[in-house]
Amino acid sequence: MSTKIGNSASPTAPRMVFHGIFGATVFAVGMAAAGVSGAAPALKDTGSANDEIVRSKLVYVSDSMLFRVRLTETTLLQAGCTHVTENKEKNKKLRDILDKFSLHGEATNDAMVEPRYALYLTRKGGTHETMLLDRVYTGADSIYGLLDGKPISAAPGLLRDVVQWALDEELPQINDQCVNSKLP
Repeated sequence: MSTKIGNSASPTAPRMVFHGIFGATVFAVGMAAAGVSGAAPALKDTGSANDEIVRSKLVYVSDSMLFRVRLTETTLLQAGCTHVTENKEKNKKLRDILDKFSLHGEATNDAMVEPRYALYLTRKGGTHETMLLDRVYTGADSIYGLLDGKPISAAPGLLRDVVQWALDEELPQINDQCVNSKLP
């Protein structure tokens, strides 16, 4: 899987471009060459048999929902619609969706306002990954968030496709406190 460095608008703020959501294996070398340390997450290689998703959990609230306070991961888990599956075929479809979208490691952690979407993955090899993503803002060409605590951005279509996957696969919604929501 290839990895390349792409510069953002400022030549002093390089960022890493990953092909496939969990596909970078040369992160540390690339970031060291770019002169940036710790700016993007080290992502897992999708070529390994241990990379298979064995459990996925999607939690989200609608972008249009208003709350009195800014959401945190904890409040998102309390109010969000929650879909969980351990079905091998459904998780393979999720992996295919995730592989379609590139993640960009951002140089700043300030881009995400509040998490509106959370994706928790457990891999066959026993690794766990947590992705928190902000809402899709009107006119924005990226969404921002965190992957295992490291700042990232991605195309807004990622959210739409992952939520649609949960609905198409008829994953049961298991949170009694779920705030009814629409697709992003």
